[in-house]
Amino acid sequence: MDFDEVVAARHSVRDFDGQPVPDQVIREIVEEAGQSPSWGDTQPWRVYVATGEAMDEIRAEHEKAIAAGTKSHSDFGTIHRTQWGQQPLTNITDFTTQISHDLGEHSRMSEDNARLFNVGTAIYLTIQKTTTNWNVLDLGAFEQTLALAAKARGYDTIIAYELVRFPHIVRKVMGIPNNEVVAIGMAMGHATDARINSLRAQRMPLDQYLTIRHQPVSHE
Repeated sequence: MDFDEVVAARHSVRDFDGQPVPDQVIREIVEEAGQSPSWGDTQPWRVYVATGEAMDEIRAEHEKAIAAGTKSHSDFGTIHRTQWGQQPLTNITDFTTQISHDLGEHSRMSEDNARLFNVGTAIYLTIQKTTTNWNVLDLGAFEQTLALAAKARGYDTIIAYELVRFPHIVRKVMGIPNNEVVAIGMAMGHATDARINSLRAQRMPLDQYLTIRHQPVSHE
């Protein structure tokens, strides 16, 4: 696929077939993502890939935590959706409407979330706790490149809070040291034909978020 086709084809998949991504493919995708830019060429990312029994244990512990009513405690703090501002709130409301009313898949999505999307391979990205906020932007660049590199090879992804909402589980299974923030979780594999995977979030019109200015704003 051409680059623009890869960008357009990438979307969040919420139900995978459970087959793991081969190690060699993972190495290729992660190495390609390693070309991402970073502040001062710090390359702050660390990558942990759960597959096989490691993935099974993370999923089992995750399901237990949910069944026990364990409160989410991600390393990155969250805020209530009503604090996000009007435009983000409108977008997420529209998205929720798509799931609930257009697809009727809200309960299915909750079940898939609890099972970590039934995926066979999950990738966790971390950065040092003692770092500049700019490195969070670097990690975002790495994350997007990783997702596009996967799609270019025919693999689907979802970058989801669900994967990092209980970081103590991921740390224990993956051996991640306490001085690293479990920042991003990405499920990777092949999508099933489940109806939930037909969901495509609507994108805002370009002029709603783009400003091009040829003259400075007048301060008179």
